[in-house]
Amino acid sequence: MSFSDFKSVQKVADKYNITTLKGDFTSKTSEFTLNQYFIDDINKGLKLRKSNSSEYFLCEFLISPVLFEVLKSHQKLNLWSHDCFIETGDIELSGIPDYIISYKGEIEDYEQLIFPLLTIADAKKDDFAGGWAQTLAEMIACQKLNKDSNLNIFGIVTNGTVWEFGILKGDTFIKDDVSYSISFNLNKIAGIIDYIYTQTTNQVEKYLKDNNIPIRKATNRVDGW
Repeated sequence: MSFSDFKSVQKVADKYNITTLKGDFTSKTSEFTLNQYFIDDINKGLKLRKSNSSEYFLCEFLISPVLFEVLKSHQKLNLWSHDCFIETGDIELSGIPDYIISYKGEIEDYEQLIFPLLTIADAKKDDFAGGWAQTLAEMIACQKLNKDSNLNIFGIVTNGTVWEFGILKGDTFIKDDVSYSISFNLNKIAGIIDYIYTQTTNQVEKYLKDNNIPIRKATNRVDGW
């Protein structure tokens, strides 16, 4: 069994003693200014999208571009796409999330996955119930791997055109009330992602500082020279 075998949030919540709520943590976030060329590219992707477009299409033309465009303003973060296997020792909490946002510090090292993990995103072709079940399981897995339930973990589920957001705080999962359409709210969606990226960076650096773990900073010194 893996993350994708979960089909409902309630089943995940019941199994791992998670309280589920609805709330609002996105409405007050600011819009993110996007270049017109990027907006034009997304609009072209929307025009190319068909009713039977695959998740691969959604990821390539709509989801990855948005996640990466905002990431350009967050140089301390790293984006993992369909290539990072998570294993917790619990066979039901294992698998490969579509996207993980991790911290890398100021060093240009894109190969090392650094804990804690605080942001997960999944692409689902119009199956938001299954998408949130999978994403919540992945968020719980990150929480177990982080070994610190005080760290908030963010989740994103999208079919490319509609974006939804959630947050895991300890043993409480809060799904935001609002779903955002990329056709009408692209800058707002980017603003929420920008907020999540900022919170991710701030939380990781506070965690590292509180635990006396050196923050990875760039240096002109090369070891051995």
